[in-house]
Amino acid sequence: MKNTTKLVRLLLIVSSFSIVILVFLKAVQPKDCLSFTVYEVNDGWGYDIQCEEETVIHQPFIPAVPGFNAFNSEDKARETAQFVIKKLRQKRSPQLTVADLKDLNVIE
Repeated sequence: MKNTTKLVRLLLIVSSFSIVILVFLKAVQPKDCLSFTVYEVNDGWGYDIQCEEETVIHQPFIPAVPGFNAFNSEDKARETAQFVIKKLRQKRSPQLTVADLKDLNVIE
């Protein structure tokens, strides 16, 4: 009986400690501050990525390709901005490649 009581107490202590650690880790995680806006430029569309209303990426043209060509549709600019935010949330570089742009159907 004493061993069972000790085991139950130990399990309660470990469980309580685990819950405290989980609550603490959840509380100290950085909040997701990323958002985007899509805007019109002279010959198409661009996007900005913001964190707490501060622009951290200003992209008025298609990256990773020569020249300064704007996105040809609002949807393509929006999808690209969403992809960049996804990469940032995965703690990856926001840099886009030609392959990324082809996968997003931004370029052929």
